Amino acid sequence: MKARPIFVGRAFFIELYFNLLFLLKLLLFLLMFKKLTNLLILIPLLHFSQTEAIEPHTASNWAIELKTGFTFQVDELARINEQPPLDQDIGNGIKLQFTPAMHYSLLDNLWVGGHLGFGFTNYSDKNRNIKSTSENYRIGVQLRYNFLKIISEIYLHSEVGSNYNYINLRESGLLQFKESNAYLKSYLDIGINLIFTENWTFVLIFKDVLYNYSSAPNFENRKGFGNSNVFKDFIDFPSFSVIYRLH
Repeated sequence: MKARPIFVGRAFFIELYFNLLFLLKLLLFLLMFKKLTNLLILIPLLHFSQTEAIEPHTASNWAIELKTGFTFQVDELARINEQPPLDQDIGNGIKLQFTPAMHYSLLDNLWVGGHLGFGFTNYSDKNRNIKSTSENYRIGVQLRYNFLKIISEIYLHSEVGSNYNYINLRESGLLQFKESNAYLKSYLDIGINLIFTENWTFVLIFKDVLYNYSSAPNFENRKGFGNSNVFKDFIDFPSFSVIYRLH
């Protein structure tokens, strides 16, 4: 099967419009969440402050982040072409993703930036005697807010973002299969930050708390607007990052 050609026309801008609306809804959701947290009794005990920076601001306003995720889980790899895990005897399987990002601090606790990304999957299905591979490329923007300090070295952040993606899918076996797709993704992530030094931070990322995809196939093999089981997804496809605050 020939690769599907990519056209950027009216439909693309319509999807872009709906993704921007989705991001606006996420921002409104975060504002509502922030107001609700102020009503909780635990907030004073967690040293939460709206006027002070959660992170030390003696360093630069610029930060570099490297996000990564990987898995050997059968059920996660089975998402690639929507096959139930019980129907697949998967071997030599791996799924990984790298996303370098740059952040700039606009205000205390508020960061804006951009990111690039590359994702890769590879597995063999012994029952069907095929080998499947895919590559996903992305570029996008994000807005991050540090909203809750737990202790001086640990705090939570939320991140909303949108990116443009291009994916290539290939299967080799008795039949040759090839497909490509361009799509837009918008998302809300939550991160647990552990500060090691003034410049270095390690982050556990719970991805796609809320998400919206313009079309399929895509790297996560999801459709439209939805929410994920963040703890199960973290176990199936753990994601984390390292942030370096520039001098």
